Amino acid sequence: MALQPDAIPAGAGRGGSQPEGWGRHVVSLAAADAQLDLVAAAFRAALSRDWRCLLIADRTASEVAVRALEGRGCEAGRALESGQLQLLTADETYTRGGYFDADRMLELVEDAACGAEDAGYRGWCGVGEVTWFGRGVPGAGRLLEYEYRLNEVEALAGTEVICLYDVATMPRWLSRELKKVHPLVHAKRRVTPNRSFAAGPTEAAEVPIVEELEPPIERLSCARLDELLSVCADGQLPADCAGRLVEHAAACRTCDDRLGFYRTLKRRLSSLRRPEEVRPGFWETVCERLADLSETPD
Repeated sequence: MALQPDAIPAGAGRGGSQPEGWGRHVVSLAAADAQLDLVAAAFRAALSRDWRCLLIADRTASEVAVRALEGRGCEAGRALESGQLQLLTADETYTRGGYFDADRMLELVEDAACGAEDAGYRGWCGVGEVTWFGRGVPGAGRLLEYEYRLNEVEALAGTEVICLYDVATMPRWLSRELKKVHPLVHAKRRVTPNRSFAAGPTEAAEVPIVEELEPPIERLSCARLDELLSVCADGQLPADCAGRLVEHAAACRTCDDRLGFYRTLKRRLSSLRRPEEVRPGFWETVCERLADLSETPD
């Protein structure tokens, strides 16, 4: 039986947003602290019901995750020692071998759920940090297809699957697409039935490839580019975003008329504790563009 809504933080959805027999499939678009609260609540409930739990960590180191869960009342350390909690990394799962394979990942999740049953546990709860998305990982374009097909895996009936995304670095159009393939959404510390899911694809063949949804440069507003700029403190933007920032500013009259765009970007990069981590060529491009604009007469 799937985790009941009261296992999730206050405000969890109780509606019948998923077809009968499906497990709970949640997409979290909340801040990192709220996501940890959600995971801790789900794991507390699962562990108390003799379920096995799996956490696939990406940006959060495994030992840090365990301490964070312990601090939220989840006995993660004890569960880890007993084998009731399993910890893996994105490099061992989602991006194993340096690429994302939707079929391989679906098989891994199915095997994990079946393995829990074979080991005598009464259920399974899996949580994955999908914060690796946007780093230019080959095969990532099939991520939406993977999320959609998770809803159809028979072995996941009655289980709990929570997908954690980094909303700070995700374009809004992608957030909207993710909602279409998740029956439940976690935002603002609430898990609720997802209305967008009903309007989403009705079969895997209808799920778009992410790259095909990428809006062209001219459709990105200055506000959206400023939003991207606000999270690029280390120059390590999602794939192609560094170039898109520069290309947009070069083609947009509004950005072209204000040096503040590049001055802010250069200041952020200059303040790095480890400037060697800036993507190669990004700093040079910013400096060149700033110099060109500074020499342009009013």
